[in-house]
Amino acid sequence: MTKKLSILVPIYNVAPYLRQCLDSLLAQGLDVGSYEVILIDDGSTDESGEIARAYAKREPHFIYHHKENGGLSSARNAALALASGEYLLHVDSDDWLEEGVLPGLLADAEARQLDLCLLDWADRYPDGTTRPNIDFSALGERIVTGRELIHRHRSYATSWSFIMHRSVVERGQLSFIPIQPGEDVAFFISAMPHCRRIGYYSGAVVYNYRRERPGAITQGPKASKELDAARRLLSWIDETYPYRGKGEDYAALLAPWYDDILADMAMNKIARAGEEKAFAEIMSRFRYRYPSEQGARRIAFRLMDYARRSYPLSNFLWSIKRKIR
Repeated sequence: MTKKLSILVPIYNVAPYLRQCLDSLLAQGLDVGSYEVILIDDGSTDESGEIARAYAKREPHFIYHHKENGGLSSARNAALALASGEYLLHVDSDDWLEEGVLPGLLADAEARQLDLCLLDWADRYPDGTTRPNIDFSALGERIVTGRELIHRHRSYATSWSFIMHRSVVERGQLSFIPIQPGEDVAFFISAMPHCRRIGYYSGAVVYNYRRERPGAITQGPKASKELDAARRLLSWIDETYPYRGKGEDYAALLAPWYDDILADMAMNKIARAGEEKAFAEIMSRFRYRYPSEQGARRIAFRLMDYARRSYPLSNFLWSIKRKIR
């Protein structure tokens, strides 16, 4: 029997946080027969596997699968392969959902026949600080296509900030590529041409994202790690959607979004990492992608060249760039 929802949970060495995550899934008020939770243990070396197996033994709609360690993309793909739900929701195993929010989210997606429904989340810090994120609220009640979301709104969503109808995965033959971090951004870009109806759910903050967890992939020498990931993402875009100039093909629609990644790399990540060679690389990518570009964007990138040694100034110029496109 097809389930209404599959919740996909990749697991790797998150024993201190896993119970909170799984308990939050049980606290949604959904009929047990209407959803499944796919637990992918990606070769954990702590107690995560034992915890996940115990939940799967106790809860018949929890499905546990162990695999050799292959990285986050591999775990996400394994979960996709096992999922049977009409809608798909990714939940990272060190995060958690607000209580009782999924029935409203599912009802909204079904009522509006959405291919993808964007949701709000909150950043949660170790000191107890909470920072709400309502990045997609500008959509309001409007329904847009994936191409519109990329080109006009210049937005992207992480894997856990939406629910997606499984038909999008099937139409696009989608999978997660081995870029980490950034695999979810590539997945989102690949999905957009196959999304005909995208909406925003404003009913509640749904997801809690745990910030600054020791051992998390987003920790460590963050600027250099982000820079490397952004570099790999841009290379993947160049190979997958080669730019051939202005037009209506998807590569051309991606151009302003690609520009934003370049700007963010130049203004923030490189400025923090202090990598002069990397800045020159980004400038060369910009000239390759936009060989005849004139006007505000070119001026903005010239300003970045002067700003790269000053992180506060770069933040200021980045805010100007977003206003003068």
